[in-house]
Amino acid sequence: MLLEGIETLIVLSKHKTMSKAGSQLYISQSAVSKRISNLEKRLNKKLVEPMVGRSNSLRMRSA
Repeated sequence: MLLEGIETLIVLSKHKTMSKAGSQLYISQSAVSKRISNLEKRLNKKLVEPMVGRSNSLRMRSA
């Protein structure tokens, strides 16, 4: 489960949207969202945030 979350985060950082990341991973956008949410809970850290002015795009938060 942790590895799935990390893999999803890596793909999401490349594609910038949950929809495109989901397509790359062959899972739904909601599954991407759930994986990221679970990873954030496990690490107790917010990992992604919306990009201002870009609809549906995300960016990685600084560590």
